[in-house]
Amino acid sequence: STGKWSTPTPVGTFAIHNKIRVAYSARYGLYMPYWMAIVANGEYGIHGLPYRGNWIEGESHIGTPVSHGCIRLGPGNDVTVNNWAEIGIPVFIHK
Repeated sequence: STGKWSTPTPVGTFAIHNKIRVAYSARYGLYMPYWMAIVANGEYGIHGLPYRGNWIEGESHIGTPVSHGCIRLGPGNDVTVNNWAEIGIPVFIHK
């Protein structure tokens, strides 16, 4: 999933800046597994489905623009991409 129309995913050439097993967004009160920041300030990233406690953002949203600009990956794909992507690898986002 990518950003919804009101909070689009940025378009351009980026890179993986850091990887965090489980990152936390204080702004949205959500945990994001397999976080990989694509901008230096950490505002946007690639990660697994966000969760809070026992609540997990639905897998049915994969492929639908619903995020706040991040790229969300489904279960299994989040682990695969995180294990494959090295820090510094380029990330190309097209519209």
